Amino acid sequence: MMKVKGCLSMVLKGCVVLLLMAVSQDLSAQVAVKGKNLGAVEAIKQIEKSSDWTFIYNASEISALKAKDLDASGTIESVLKTIFSGTDVNWQINGKEILLKKGQAKTAAVTQEKGRRRVISGLVTDSNDGLPVIGAGVFVKGTQDGTVTDVDGAFTLTFVGKSCELLISYLGYKDQTVYITDQGIVDIQLVPDTEMLSEVIVIGAGSQKKVSVTGSVTAIKGDELRAPSSSLSSGFAGKLAGVVSMVTSGEPGSSSEFYIRGIGTFGGRATPLIILDGVEISTADLDNLPSESIESFSILKVASETAIYGARGANGVMIVTTKDGTMNSKAKVNVSLENSFLQPVNMVDYVDGATWMETYNEAMLTRTPGVTPKFDQSLIDLTRAGTSPYLAPDVDWQDLMFKKMNMNQRANINVQGGGSRVTYYLGLQANHDTGLLKIPQVHSFDNNINRWLYVFQNNISYKLTNSTKVDLRMNAQIGRHKGPGLNMQELFRYTYLANPINFPAYFPAQEGDTHVRYGSEWLTEGSTRLINPYAQMCKSFKETNSSTLNATLKVNQLLDFITEGLSVTALVNFKSYAYSYYTQTLDPYYYRALPSSTDDNLLLERVGNTGAEYISDSGITRYNDSTLYIDARMDYNRVFGGRHYVTGMLMYMQREYRNSIYPNRNQGLSGRFTYDYAHRYLVELNFGYNGTERLAKGSRFEFFPAMSLGWVVSEEKFWGGLKNAVDYFKIRGSYGLVGSDETGLSAGAAHFLYLDNVGLKTGTGFQTGYGSYGAFHQGPKVNAYAIAGATWEKVRKLDVGVDLSFFKARDLWKAGDLMYEDVDGDGAVNPGKGTVEDHGDLVVIGNATPRFSFGINLSAGYKGLEVTALLQGVGKRDFPMAGSTYLFGGRNYFKDHLDRFSPENPSGWLPRLTDGTGSGDLDWKVNTGYNTSRYLLNGAYMRLKNLMVSYSFGGKVLGKLRLRDLKVYVSCDNLLTLDALPGAFDPETMNIVSTWAGGSLSAAPGLTSALSQNGNGKVYPLSRTMVMGVEIKF
Repeated sequence: MMKVKGCLSMVLKGCVVLLLMAVSQDLSAQVAVKGKNLGAVEAIKQIEKSSDWTFIYNASEISALKAKDLDASGTIESVLKTIFSGTDVNWQINGKEILLKKGQAKTAAVTQEKGRRRVISGLVTDSNDGLPVIGAGVFVKGTQDGTVTDVDGAFTLTFVGKSCELLISYLGYKDQTVYITDQGIVDIQLVPDTEMLSEVIVIGAGSQKKVSVTGSVTAIKGDELRAPSSSLSSGFAGKLAGVVSMVTSGEPGSSSEFYIRGIGTFGGRATPLIILDGVEISTADLDNLPSESIESFSILKVASETAIYGARGANGVMIVTTKDGTMNSKAKVNVSLENSFLQPVNMVDYVDGATWMETYNEAMLTRTPGVTPKFDQSLIDLTRAGTSPYLAPDVDWQDLMFKKMNMNQRANINVQGGGSRVTYYLGLQANHDTGLLKIPQVHSFDNNINRWLYVFQNNISYKLTNSTKVDLRMNAQIGRHKGPGLNMQELFRYTYLANPINFPAYFPAQEGDTHVRYGSEWLTEGSTRLINPYAQMCKSFKETNSSTLNATLKVNQLLDFITEGLSVTALVNFKSYAYSYYTQTLDPYYYRALPSSTDDNLLLERVGNTGAEYISDSGITRYNDSTLYIDARMDYNRVFGGRHYVTGMLMYMQREYRNSIYPNRNQGLSGRFTYDYAHRYLVELNFGYNGTERLAKGSRFEFFPAMSLGWVVSEEKFWGGLKNAVDYFKIRGSYGLVGSDETGLSAGAAHFLYLDNVGLKTGTGFQTGYGSYGAFHQGPKVNAYAIAGATWEKVRKLDVGVDLSFFKARDLWKAGDLMYEDVDGDGAVNPGKGTVEDHGDLVVIGNATPRFSFGINLSAGYKGLEVTALLQGVGKRDFPMAGSTYLFGGRNYFKDHLDRFSPENPSGWLPRLTDGTGSGDLDWKVNTGYNTSRYLLNGAYMRLKNLMVSYSFGGKVLGKLRLRDLKVYVSCDNLLTLDALPGAFDPETMNIVSTWAGGSLSAAPGLTSALSQNGNGKVYPLSRTMVMGVEIKF
């Protein structure tokens, strides 16, 4: 059998050699080139189009040649002489391939010849199947030395000096540059230039060709997530298919909420599992990663892909891979510097003080006509005149407390390279974020927002032998955040609750004062004081320090000596997270002006007895946790007969998480098998066998199987005529079981579900004995009973898809009130019990969840100028505008509230004003207490999320500056939004519930309580951002 194989190999080689020799003799064939002001590359393309000749050349060198008028015909030799006359281009003809080589000045050649001549040999193969690439051009950059690979893909050439750079190119493959130092033999893998066939995407515990994937996987490069923000997840919206991403706040350091195709588990975590270089990380860790350090980003959506992770993959998986070094390459240094200009968008526009008083009076009169208004006209006029800021204040809290614009800075430097054994990637990023707060220096601390974040990424790979490789990856994140001691959402809510006329922000200092005299007023005389948002902003300081260390050691051993394509990998990861914080507080003194005060003689009295002369410290609060993760896997990847692609994987894992005395542990066994016939018919089988300590013995382990099938229709013969229109068409489907062992944790369920939780001496007590000589005794208390029969939460997932590549009681109603329909016909309008069985007149009017989301990426370029744009949004989303947050009832008024029903404006859009107190309380409930079809808004939107204009300088400038690349750019975020919402709502933040901002996590939208909306003055607004930066590559 071995002899037959050897004979066949010799015959094949002989045939190829004879064929190349025969073709090389056919030099008399006629070719022609003709054109005005024709460049050399255009002339080459004319020849290739009209003949069988194929050219191999360095495009940047040949395209730099001066264009000229050409009209030549004859043999290939004669035409080439005409094209390249007056240049230093030489050529070498090998069969039907022509190798073009640009010469060098003689003085340089003479200098080089004085050096020592070295020999370098190598093998050029296809990165997909490992087959030799025959006839690839191998050049020594900057010289005339070059050759082509033989029938085995091998080459040998000589060069002068200690080192050189080899350029390898071949038609249908991407050019590759290899740096030669001390090595004598190199292995080079060329990547095909056909994206769908060549692209390899990262999947669960491995990688796979994109064409062979039968599940639903989205994969993009890290550079595509680049955005003018210190939070990586802010760039997800519109860029990752299947990912629903919502920006919850514009506060520095805040992150997006994101889900993969919604929520796939009932009571556990709703967010996807995030894997960085093979190990789990948190959303915060992901947010801090620089996009420059990310090589690829994959989204696993269906059971066939996530079953590998079993319990942890129920809501999908995000796999992030950081960059590696490059073998045999010079060190590449990349530097990015950015300065961002941020301007808040969708800020609430509040009415001034005089308008607020007029509006309040109107609200009183609609309930009780003829009642004496609370504010007389003289006070209104005095307030409007602005001449008495302490007795008739008109405070624009927003203007007083928040800036119109702020700036952030970002710097990133990374180094990438390697030799024949060691490769490295080193990155460092520094982010500096400021905020919108405008806090004066009234105390010894500065509590304006000042956030610094440093991220280090070190990836080192060492090739111990030709079959053994060791990887060490370390990610460190160090953060420091300074700002007010209260939550930012709370601060915006205080601004929303404070009207402009109750009190000034502060009174002027008097002689001998050692504290600020902040303004305030009683809400309930002597007991409840109104909140002064300015004092709340100034009174406290908080500093938070955090650090994350994530280190991974991985060893890979090829086992080709057992069977080709077999390998084993062992991985150990340790992650440690810690944070600490402290607060400093100076309790404010509050004052109000007495009625007898005049502008020239302010008489003040204290409002309450709070206030402190000295700063109090909270002491330091600390927290830390750690995770230890290990896994071992065996992989198999082999091609049989050039058409049968077989892969397999078997993995065992253990994970221990500790943040208290007792650790949390789980373990599992998982596997995958795939079969691909000629990239046409695809089969994949996956399983996960996972165990959890939360369940009783006998129920701890569960089996999660999945399978998927695929058919690449475009690879069938009958598709040939459609290739020009639809070049790639794949039908795929998957079905599987996924599960979760985290059910109930977020609701306070015990970690060990099968154990009773009993407290000793915590139950009801009793007194016994005589008088003071008695004793008090307590018995045990059952805090929670064990859950009998608790099992894994399991979800079945089915996915079918295609991949395409193309070219009040009625007698109380008054004019201006909302009227409701008696849907059930019982003669009364009510919500029943607010249940499915008894819902009264409640009906389904919409869905606040978007039915689809989209992102459109546009780009155009000319020479070094490039313009890119990202349009992002959602469609088919309803938004019920209800509740006191918007439809009155709060303590403040928006300018949008002015478009309301009144006798003078009977067509006003909003209902009549109600004051929300006393007899008007029922009016307030009728007009604001329910979601209604009248105020069901279209929540769809499209936003110009990002617009970037960049210019890359050309070769002459780069040569003078000795740079590899130089680019300047301007990037803008949130420039334009198309929606049908009132100006107070931002379409990205309007559905966010924040308990800090008075929202409710248990509210039932559409039933008897209004949706807790916060995107309207209660949250930190998003910003319109402009970034100017420069990117330098050495």
